[in-house]
Amino acid sequence: MAYAKLNLHNLNFNLHSHRAQLAYTALISGAVVASTIFAFQKVKQISRLKNLKDSIPPQSEANIVCTPI
Repeated sequence: MAYAKLNLHNLNFNLHSHRAQLAYTALISGAVVASTIFAFQKVKQISRLKNLKDSIPPQSEANIVCTPI
């Protein structure tokens, strides 16, 4: 099996090259996807927390039994 040698002197760091544009596109799309996932998870968390808080009755309606000491 042949492996390609990495020659650092011949790498092209031209910011306008096709490879650089593909790399930037990949990085930006990855960041957009990650941000979308985190935002969706946050919205779900807020929704579940609101549903949980709404399911708890107020103290005035709760069946509180106080025994005298």
